[in-house]
Amino acid sequence: MVLSGNIDLSRPDRYDVVGFDDSELIHGDLHVTVDGYKVIRLEVALGFKAAIRRPKDIDDIELITDSGYVGSEDWSWEYVRLVPIWERPSNSNGAALVSLFKQGINLLREEGGSMTFVKTIKFLIRRLPMEPLSHTKYMIGAAFSRLGELNRNVRDDTKHTIGATFSQESFRALPAILNDQFTQAGMFERNDLVVSVLAQEGTELADPKRLLTEAETETVHLSESGKILAGVQQLADLIVEYGDRLPGEATSLDVPIERSRGEPLQPRTDEWVSETFDDTGSAVITQRREQLLKECGTAFYLFLWPAAQEYFDEIERLARDRGSVIDSTDYRLDGKLAKIIRDIYSVDKRNEKWVRDKKIHELQKYEPRIRVLSFRLPDPDFQKKSAERLSRRTYDLKLDLRKEIQQIHPEYTYATCVHVTDNFAHNSHISELLSKLDTYRVETTQTEPNDTKQTD
Repeated sequence: MVLSGNIDLSRPDRYDVVGFDDSELIHGDLHVTVDGYKVIRLEVALGFKAAIRRPKDIDDIELITDSGYVGSEDWSWEYVRLVPIWERPSNSNGAALVSLFKQGINLLREEGGSMTFVKTIKFLIRRLPMEPLSHTKYMIGAAFSRLGELNRNVRDDTKHTIGATFSQESFRALPAILNDQFTQAGMFERNDLVVSVLAQEGTELADPKRLLTEAETETVHLSESGKILAGVQQLADLIVEYGDRLPGEATSLDVPIERSRGEPLQPRTDEWVSETFDDTGSAVITQRREQLLKECGTAFYLFLWPAAQEYFDEIERLARDRGSVIDSTDYRLDGKLAKIIRDIYSVDKRNEKWVRDKKIHELQKYEPRIRVLSFRLPDPDFQKKSAERLSRRTYDLKLDLRKEIQQIHPEYTYATCVHVTDNFAHNSHISELLSKLDTYRVETTQTEPNDTKQTD
């Protein structure tokens, strides 16, 4: 049995950080008695140690989660408290740092530099907090994954994929290129690319060469801001060539590019489409464009969970103030909520399983209704230049919304009201998931009184 530690009265109200006082610990159901000692229940200890997150706490979390007790018949999720990151105590324990330094020196002496480096990286990955340093933790793992991919590509020089062979040439992820082709008003301005894709696929609405005024190039030329300066036809060729890999691998497709200076191409927005094609042609272009953008994950998603139903409209207005919302849809997931939540988080490597299970436990207390907003971010401000990078803007959005919700929701349980996707890979996964939930759509209902003050 894994023990969480005796109740130590020499440090009064130590568990205040997770909302339990000493009286509750001693006289309530928050302890078990072992050999005459009152020992904190593992559920209480898990939430406490997740909030404190010193090196020893991380080790204890691993012991608890590996014990087989989490989620068992005797386990009570009610005693597990998740603490908002802005309420967690800061850890600047000098003694702990000295201890870690000594461990590193001993490891270096015993196992050498190479093994010390490997074990240090693993140590950091395990011990970095979920938030706010979860981005860093995720980036380390993504970096190792990316290095592995590059090594495999170098070894396999017969493999022909977009950007598969490592060279001195620059590459940019396909979704990132498409995401940069929006105007400040949120309009896609490279519909000529869509027309070229359609022509390559056999739907020739017009001669692409007549529509494209640019000079032919071997690679796609991008400005410093990411706008296509040349190579629309070349990009269309690549999209069609690897069409069977969309949407599953869209976010990992790297396109050879060159950074250039010069005059930008004339915008080809919806206005150009309507002036150039009839209604039927315009509809075909619009449908193919939206399909391509969804497959590549350029739209981000904000989930409003069942615990926030009473505040759906208010939260949606807060979100609209921070991004360009494309669509808002309600779903009723009778008998499907837990499965959908697990599927949503299956591509998110940051969340620990026990945190996800705690979330599911809390959300199953409510009517299984969710709202999903899709929105555009002109500049996601990614932390890492790869398809697996994380957006600082979506992270800030999620944090801001959670703080706002805490102010308006008197019984708010941290991390049970909103979820926001963080990169193109997450977006593509969610897009595919939502395409299977059409039968669960329900009419959006107003969740606030009509006289509620609207924000501009």
